[in-house]
Amino acid sequence: MKTSPHKLTERDLVFAAINGAIFGLGFTLVSNSSIPFFPELPFLITTLAFSIAAAIGVAIGAALAQWRGFFFQLAKFGVVGAANTAVDLGTYNLIILAVGGSTTVIGAMLFKGLSFTVAVINSYIWNRYWSFGKKDEATAGEFTKFVSVSVIGLVLNATITGAISYFAAANGIVSSTLATLAAAIASVLVLAWNFLGYKLFVFKK
Repeated sequence: MKTSPHKLTERDLVFAAINGAIFGLGFTLVSNSSIPFFPELPFLITTLAFSIAAAIGVAIGAALAQWRGFFFQLAKFGVVGAANTAVDLGTYNLIILAVGGSTTVIGAMLFKGLSFTVAVINSYIWNRYWSFGKKDEATAGEFTKFVSVSVIGLVLNATITGAISYFAAANGIVSSTLATLAAAIASVLVLAWNFLGYKLFVFKK
């Protein structure tokens, strides 16, 4: 019997929990700037909390999908996005730690390029096979489309953040809170761009 695309399964909960754990691991790594070789209680609690939160988020998305179908995909996409941010920043920090904790400007750019590449591949796999449920064979063309949407999203994020910050500075408004708000607004707008781009262009059925 064919499973409804909006029906929550154990597989969805497991995948959500895995992505939540990835986010928890990345969060711990970035915040501590160290590798938790010997997991301590706070680390375990943080990872478990994010795992549970991710599973609950996907379950809520599945429930809302009975009203509007895209909510289930959006919930999975959001969970993957959060985990992918941790993959990006976590990989970057791991590389920095591997080279001794310091680097040049060129080195930082190269390391960020590597971490972004790892994050894009991770995001592609999770979004293709879980968020958007593609079952056919992956192609180079599809991956190219995915990278294109992701890179445009990255450029939009930086541009929107810069534009809001510039407008504020031009009007004499300078604060770290505003800078954070600008980045948050940009992230929300780019989240919408990436979701629609992946759904309607990359993984269109």
